Amino acid sequence: MTQVPQAVSRIEQHDPEFLNDLAATAADAFAPGDLEVKYKFLLALALDAQANHQGGVKSFARRAREAGATEREIVEVLRVLFYLGGMQALVTGAAALEP
Repeated sequence: MTQVPQAVSRIEQHDPEFLNDLAATAADAFAPGDLEVKYKFLLALALDAQANHQGGVKSFARRAREAGATEREIVEVLRVLFYLGGMQALVTGAAALEP
């Protein structure tokens, strides 16, 4: 399975069906719809930054770029993130700007 944290992928040997369900849910959440895919990834980036998940921030930033997000859009997300989440969320969110 792709796009899950390594710790979660360890579950596969014990419950592969659960991991398949998780993958289907993720695919559905990020599927094209009324909300553009890049905005879904930008939203996920902000939520992971708020939750202090730096690895997720980097992953979602990469995926947002692949879906057409610009650096300026990512920086604007960081502005909103700081307003709502404070300095710790901003520090975590800054990982979105790493290569």
